[in-house]
Amino acid sequence: MAAEIAVIPAVAAVLMAGMWLRQWLIARVSRREDDRPARRRHF
Repeated sequence: MAAEIAVIPAVAAVLMAGMWLRQWLIARVSRREDDRPARRRHF
């Protein structure tokens, strides 16, 4: 059952992408509240 084994990394990648996107959105919103150059980080 190679298909079931291949699903696990795909789900992990989606979860990691979702968590990264949420962190990016939180950083974006907090950056808008207090616009200080020290908090600005470019990825």
